[in-house]
Amino acid sequence: MTTIVGLDPSLTSTGIAVHRDANDIRTHRIRSTGKKDATWDDRALRLAWIVAQTIDVIPNDATVIMEAPSYGSVGGAQHDRSGLWWSLFRTLTDHGCTIIPVTPSQRMKYAVGKGGGKGCDKDNILAAAITRYPDLGITGNDIADAVIFMAIGCRLTGNPLEASLPKTHLDALAKISLPERTAA
Repeated sequence: MTTIVGLDPSLTSTGIAVHRDANDIRTHRIRSTGKKDATWDDRALRLAWIVAQTIDVIPNDATVIMEAPSYGSVGGAQHDRSGLWWSLFRTLTDHGCTIIPVTPSQRMKYAVGKGGGKGCDKDNILAAAITRYPDLGITGNDIADAVIFMAIGCRLTGNPLEASLPKTHLDALAKISLPERTAA
């Protein structure tokens, strides 16, 4: 069975959920801080540190369900967030991982049954994840998102974490598919 990883990349608190089997599910958080006046070198080192810490907990050859970039996001550090996303993507693929990008709205739909609007904020997703997966020790939004991504991956590979979900939640999977793995 393939290891399934949910990954919610962040400059400040990356959430990771690793599912090796039904009896071995672990969550991790990578915290980092930066400064608005950081030098280019400092920023590059911070991104490299986050990637290195993330790679330490993700097994080679895992299937990684990773939050896709939010192209509509604006604000500070967008350039750094993009750099982190692509650095993680490249490093994970170099380690034999299969990456499945999942949009924020697909994550919301799988978690709470709708892909945006009222009831889809971070706290609603956190509450849904804690309620659905009480034994996973979900302690924040980043871990909740990672667990939801992991649950999507488990369902896509035929090993769902939950026996059933309403159709509104399962509709999130309509445009997500696992790529065919090719032999090396």
